Amino acid sequence: VGLRHTYVAGAEPVPGGVLPGYADADMDGDVENVDAGGSWPSLESTEGPAGAIVSTAGDLAVFADALFRGRLLRPDTLQQMVADGPHHPRNGNYGLGVEITRPDYRLTVWGHGGFTLGFKSALWYVPEHDVVVVVLANDAGANVADLAELVVRAEMARRDA
Repeated sequence: VGLRHTYVAGAEPVPGGVLPGYADADMDGDVENVDAGGSWPSLESTEGPAGAIVSTAGDLAVFADALFRGRLLRPDTLQQMVADGPHHPRNGNYGLGVEITRPDYRLTVWGHGGFTLGFKSALWYVPEHDVVVVVLANDAGANVADLAELVVRAEMARRDA
């Protein structure tokens, strides 16, 4: 789908600069700069099984558009990915690789979050309104799900106006 700014850490070259992240890496109460421009041991080792993928908001929006609007998978495969599983908390669930949340217990959101030292992400698709939202933060303390929900609500209000 043309993701030109997405790569697997440790396995592919970095296509351009990477912003530093910020986290209390040594748990001393002070936030440190996590330099992600060179070797990235946390992604290249412990995060590898989770994908070790580094991307931009633009590339993630392109990916979500292709995935959730039917250009990557057959319709029946996508349906399996976004089908509620048998065990779930009150306002969420997990399909096949896709989180299914209902932030206000009504609106359904498909997507996934991400986290590694100094960085957080949220990729959301709201099928009822055909809206893709991507939030990236280079601060381990950011609440990207709350930011994504605010963006969805603002877009819904804009459409209703």
